Amino acid sequence: MCTVRYLALFLEDPLDVPWPVVEYLAEHLGVEDASCVKRYTERLKTAHEHA
Repeated sequence: MCTVRYLALFLEDPLDVPWPVVEYLAEHLGVEDASCVKRYTERLKTAHEHA
């Protein structure tokens, strides 16, 4: 979400961000368990659909 906003592109590996950033965003989005972000890449089409 933030890389698109600031870099104008998606990272090749969407989980290639510092963990404190993930935790910060999870807190502000009301996600109780930030580690659930690790499941984001389980479905290959998800990142493509979000782009």
